This record gives sequence, C-alpha cells and structure tokens, in this order.
Amino acid sequence: HLVCFDGERIVACVILEPKSENNKFKMRQVAVARDYQGQGVGSKLVKFSEAFAKSKGVKTMVLNARETASDFYQKLGYQRHGEQFLEVGIPHFYYEKTL
Repeated sequence: HLVCFDGERIVACVILEPKSENNKFKMRQVAVARDYQGQGVGSKLVKFSEAFAKSKGVKTMVLNARETASDFYQKLGYQRHGEQFLEVGIPHFYYEKTL
C-alpha cells in the first residue's frame, strides 16, 4: 500500500501487487479523495508508484482501469490491450506500461 497525506489526512492511496510473471506489479484500488481530484494528486501517486516499482526491479506495471479512468491512464503512458470486460459489474480495460 502506498498513500498520500495532507497533514495527517490520507488523501490518496494505491495497492501494488507483485505478480510472479516477468517482474510485473499490478496497480490496484487507486483512489483520490473527492476534494483532491483534479489537482494532480492521482498523477503524482501513479508516477511515484512507478518509480517505487522500478526501484524494486519491476519492468512492467499492469492494471484494470474503469472505462471512466481510461483517459487518465492513457495520458500517463499506459497502453490498452484487448477488449472491454466487466469486473465487479463495471466496464474495465486492461492496461500495461513498460517502466
């Protein structure tokens, strides 16, 4: 788990799950407090997550993004692979990024 604080308040978080195949981490459960959205907090957290993963020898970050977050991840250099699918009843796409 990685978190972003403003003072003592957690304002964003992400889970990085190591995958056994080919030095991959899966980014999961990215969340930013509503009153911090649109201020670059999510982008900074993702970039920090990538740097952290890279420092651990990880070569690829993967994630399943909600359809509504697709533009966010594409702007950060993630490449969409495959067709849309449902995860927990919500449309998602699979993304990868070489670190």
